[in-house]
Amino acid sequence: MEQIAYFRGQHVVAFVSDFKPIDLDTSYLVSFDTRSLGEEESRAYFFIECFDENRYSISGARSNRVPNYPPVTVLGISDDRKKISIQEDRSEWDPNANNRLAFYFDGAVWKLPGRDVDKNSIVRKTATEIELEKPVDKIIQFQFGTTKACLHRHVSKHVHAALCNKDIPFSWTHFEDAVSGHSLFEHTNNRFKFGTKEVKIGFLANWGQQNKKVEFVVKNLTFGKMSQFGDYKI
Repeated sequence: MEQIAYFRGQHVVAFVSDFKPIDLDTSYLVSFDTRSLGEEESRAYFFIECFDENRYSISGARSNRVPNYPPVTVLGISDDRKKISIQEDRSEWDPNANNRLAFYFDGAVWKLPGRDVDKNSIVRKTATEIELEKPVDKIIQFQFGTTKACLHRHVSKHVHAALCNKDIPFSWTHFEDAVSGHSLFEHTNNRFKFGTKEVKIGFLANWGQQNKKVEFVVKNLTFGKMSQFGDYKI
């Protein structure tokens, strides 16, 4: 039986599912029909929010390591906890306002880093030191000589498959897209975040349409494995 969801008002962020386990070796298909009902076309995103094994949301910066910049070893931290001493590394990190410093506390750079990545805006890097805009939280404990730091970059925490900042027509329109695998070195709307164990899906509704009478409706929303499409009927 088709199920319908209405989205009314501006900047609505609405989950339409509970946690769903994900197999990163499998391709998934999202499919739905939608149409606008308001005085003008609604603008919206479909989103997938990814969660790690502890059901912590995986931020864009946490999962988005910048390629071609090797990890550096953390040797110490200043009293104000803003300056990170590192083993000599003369590579120059490309300056970018979205740059973040990710800590791999046990040195295992093949896993997700700590969850504090989004707070760690980088001011500058020299061959022996990385300075942060804000102090590292005092509860964070390093293993000096073991902990690694990597250059990450802030991006959206959501995967926007099928519908990404699009205007929704007044007539019923079908949207679908495939999502599969993951990547540590890029943000894409057709791959899950690195380290994803579970997801929730939803809509960012009527985005950027403040003070406008906009609404839209969704039906036949399905998210599931392409090999068994319909496993996760919403």
